[in-house]
Amino acid sequence: MEKAVVIAVCLVACVTDLRWRRIPNWLNGLGLLFVLVGRVSSAGLLGAVAGVSWLLLALPLVVLSLLRPDGFGMGDAKLIGVVFAALGTYGLLALLIACAAGSLWGWLSGGLRASVSIPLAPFITAGAIAASFPW
Repeated sequence: MEKAVVIAVCLVACVTDLRWRRIPNWLNGLGLLFVLVGRVSSAGLLGAVAGVSWLLLALPLVVLSLLRPDGFGMGDAKLIGVVFAALGTYGLLALLIACAAGSLWGWLSGGLRASVSIPLAPFITAGAIAASFPW
């Protein structure tokens, strides 16, 4: 259930990020709530603790977005937190895929210009979808 929730949240975040360059707080909060409820229903309290522990991995990204809000948005950091909480270990794979795809796209679309700004939610979505399927 968590995988379906995180993919749905990422797809909606992708649309809002492409259109308005924002990922709404209500979307991330609702996604996290559904993920944690799903973890509690499937694995009990231990599942919720595991989800929250993976959510803590997003803290460095939150700090990064506080230090450089023009380069990395807080909505992106929260969305990655939802992906971590839902996918656990595979959330790291999703982040790696998102960073690689976003870097490649930025390099292909703008080269080394500092003024290039791209929304990250589509790449986070691609990473979450790729990491959700068993290998």
